[in-house]
Amino acid sequence: YAEIADRRADPNLAERTDVLAMLVRAADDGGRHMDDRELRDQLMTLLAAGHDTTATALSWALERLTRHPEVLHRAVRAAHASAAGDPAGDEYLDAVCKETLRVRPVVFDVGRVLQQPVEIAGYRLPAGVLVAGGIGPVHASPGLYPDPQRFDPDRMLDATLTPTTWLPFGGGNRRCLGAGFAMVEMKIVLREVLRRVELCTTDAPGEPQRVRHVILEPRRGARIRLRTAPLSPPEPVAPSAGTANAPV
Repeated sequence: YAEIADRRADPNLAERTDVLAMLVRAADDGGRHMDDRELRDQLMTLLAAGHDTTATALSWALERLTRHPEVLHRAVRAAHASAAGDPAGDEYLDAVCKETLRVRPVVFDVGRVLQQPVEIAGYRLPAGVLVAGGIGPVHASPGLYPDPQRFDPDRMLDATLTPTTWLPFGGGNRRCLGAGFAMVEMKIVLREVLRRVELCTTDAPGEPQRVRHVILEPRRGARIRLRTAPLSPPEPVAPSAGTANAPV
């Protein structure tokens, strides 16, 4: 609360761009600002609730990349390009993160409590009922994602994603507050890992998912082998037949 009080009293509040300052300035359609308790809860959501989920998403990204050598090679080159200021590098790393969250969503469903009766697929559901959309089945729908079991970040380049087709953060008014922050954090950490160490690829089967609380994490902890790598981009390699279609 002391940090919140300091931010409220800051004479330069209007110019500050940190998360707390933006939350202090935020107001709803009626002009109401959040009180101190609401601000504290939002900060806890961003900083605490997002820790395990983002860390798990990064674990899955590394687990996927080590099983898809050509994607890994492109991601390493993209990491160096991103560090050099090339927007194309950022775009590909962003696509890797999005495709990771498609094939390995960190949470398995998103629940909502009905505020009024609704009919779904012929079933009449009363107000007060909890309904939950399964994220995995949506992300694995061939109608939305051709060859859905394939890990292919290219499909995310220039893709138009909607809250009903790509929903690792849920959707609607209750969409995860930290979605944007999580994506930026994930991309930056992935970039620095790929620049600073060399991930060793493997032909071992992908790790199965296991449930821990509400999180879907790698059963064996996303074990990888790595070597220290120089901070220089690798040489381009010619694609090998069939690798691009490697299954998830």
